[in-house]
Amino acid sequence: MEVTFTARHYEVPAELRDYIARKVEKLGQYHDGIREARVILTSENYRNIAEVTLLARRRDFVGREESADMQSSVDLVIDKLVEQLKRFKEKRVSRGRRSGRQAAHVAVPAPGAPQITLRDTMDRPEALTVEQALAALDDEGGEILVFENAATRKTTVIYRREDGSYGLIEPVA
Repeated sequence: MEVTFTARHYEVPAELRDYIARKVEKLGQYHDGIREARVILTSENYRNIAEVTLLARRRDFVGREESADMQSSVDLVIDKLVEQLKRFKEKRVSRGRRSGRQAAHVAVPAPGAPQITLRDTMDRPEALTVEQALAALDDEGGEILVFENAATRKTTVIYRREDGSYGLIEPVA
């Protein structure tokens, strides 16, 4: 990770520069896509302001803090960035990754969630008209019914929507 420093009305001591570089490098453990860090240190009378911008893939993280001591300002801004990075990672994990290079995984149901079981009940769907399938869906009290449409001879799905109406899925070709 490349770290660039800008000082405004302030000479950055070498010890502070090394301290900041170490702290910023450690932020890489929270997000592996950080490619550059820009550190701006400003001194105005009694105010010491530290601003750190982390440039990552598709997202930038910015923190700005001020205090009476420059090292305190740096510590505060690093803490703020750690919180931002943790929140970002938590959101990303809870929403799931959307990239195509994601490895296949088996979903583990949350404790207390209803158990979903898959069962094979028929070898070949029954040949029914849409009206007969609708009546069968009502008789079973289920949410979905797979059947062979008697008119088109294609496998068709009829399902009950949340508002009580019905939906029909038929193949085009």
